[in-house]
Amino acid sequence: MPQANSHTESFSLEAWEDLLASVSLDKVDLNGLVMDYLSSTGFANAAQCFREEAGLEYEIRGDSPKQREEIRNAIQNGDIQQAISLLNDLNPEILDKDPALVFDLKRQQFIEFVREGKVEHALLFAEQELAPRITENESFVKELETVMSLFAFDKETLEGSPIAELLDNSQRL
Repeated sequence: MPQANSHTESFSLEAWEDLLASVSLDKVDLNGLVMDYLSSTGFANAAQCFREEAGLEYEIRGDSPKQREEIRNAIQNGDIQQAISLLNDLNPEILDKDPALVFDLKRQQFIEFVREGKVEHALLFAEQELAPRITENESFVKELETVMSLFAFDKETLEGSPIAELLDNSQRL
């Protein structure tokens, strides 16, 4: 088998095909893997459809996949406060144990306020919710500086700026 360097591992096409040919995948295991992925990443409806179409006896346990889907949808719709509430309903300890997740959600909530043109509200939110969190992690300082730079641009100049992507809907994912 080819040797891997410290950064990436590369294979010739022939070596890759040989490696793939040597792996045997059981269809039941593969279907289970797909079901686990769909249900754990918040695609409860897709998991249900896959289960039915593949004729699987796989049981989607509890309400967690549906709740995860609701959380993902709230974030994609820019309703970060709803996502936080749903996360707390799912498991109140999630946000207590993951300060980076809390910061990311609060940062996105700030971005949503800016997107909506609620500048004063965004500034107050940054002061009360984001700034106190920078002591938890050094990288939060840079992230806060980046989102605060949204105020340095007006709508016309923001489009060509290096931070325009912060207001793009793909940022919500």
